[in-house]
This record gives sequence, structure tokens and C-alpha cells, in this order.
Amino acid sequence: MAGAALLAATGARRTDPVPMLALAGALMVGLDPRLVDDPGFQLSFLGTAGIVLLAAPIAARVPGPRLIAEPFAVTIAAQLATVPVMAGTFGVISLVGPIANALVLPLLPAMIVLGGLGAILSTVSPALGWALLQLTGLGTSVITTVARALVTIPGSAIQVGNWPAAWSIAEAAGMVTALATLALMTRRTAPLL
Repeated sequence: MAGAALLAATGARRTDPVPMLALAGALMVGLDPRLVDDPGFQLSFLGTAGIVLLAAPIAARVPGPRLIAEPFAVTIAAQLATVPVMAGTFGVISLVGPIANALVLPLLPAMIVLGGLGAILSTVSPALGWALLQLTGLGTSVITTVARALVTIPGSAIQVGNWPAAWSIAEAAGMVTALATLALMTRRTAPLL
């Protein structure tokens, strides 16, 4: 999706993330149809769709400094969009997930850069990449500690038990329909440039 957006941007064209996401998802499933049943793909696709379509409207309604409101809105949007998969696959819906994600989100860009550089440097010399990979591991430990602390809070998650597959399919279809409807409504009310 990012590659297609960058390619379109080189032509000085405005890119819409919804068709880019749909194209990326269709290409991935076209190359490997088994991805349809993969919870990782389902979570990534629905989570990204939720972020693309819901994060900005949610952030506009969340009070407080943008530095806190925007990461919180992103996590709420992703979690709302992934409820069917979380319930159907894992039998649990986290109520503290958005808080945990908002707390650790600022660490992720640094961890991605450090981990990538550490991996690249490790191919040249393992000793060079080791320090960067250790810092990345420290970031992972912080994320794990935050998650462990939050799940100890009573009522931090709802156990849904055996969630029928038909419910997940119906809920996912409803979520996709709701996200598409929201996208259409947002475009119709957006001012023309």
C-alpha cells in the first residue's frame, strides 16, 4: 500500500488510502488465497482500514493534547475494526488495548529503525548490530511490561468464549460495510478543493 502510494505521489497525484488498501489486500490474497483464513492478515487489513477511515473522526472528538489524542484515536479505530477477528479467533476482547497501544505507540518508530539498522549492521558485522538489537529488545521489554501491568486490572478484557464463526463473518461484513459507508459519507460532505 505504501509502495503504491509513493509511486502515485511521484506523478504528483493525490492518493486515496482506501483504494490503495483494497488494491494491496486484493493483490496479497490473489498471490496467496490462504491469507483469507490467516488471523494476522485479517487483523492487519481490518486494523489498517479502521485507522484509515476512523482515526481522524475519533481524534477530532477526543479532548486533550493532540500528542495524546491522536495515538489514542488510532488505537481505538484499529480495535473497533478488529473486534470480530479478536473475538472469533482468540475468544477475548481487550478493554485496555487502546490505552496500552497509546502508551507504547511513541516507542514503535524508534524500535523499527533501530531493529532494521541492527539487522542490516549484523550482516556486515554481528558486533556492530548487537547494540542496536539490544536497544530494540529493551523496547520490547517495555511494551511487554506495560501489557502485563494493564491486564492485571480487573475487567481489563471480556472473555467471549466460543464465538461462532458465523458471528465473526457477519460482524466483519458489517464492519467493512460500516467503514465503506463512513468513507462515502465523509467524501460527500468534504469541501471540494
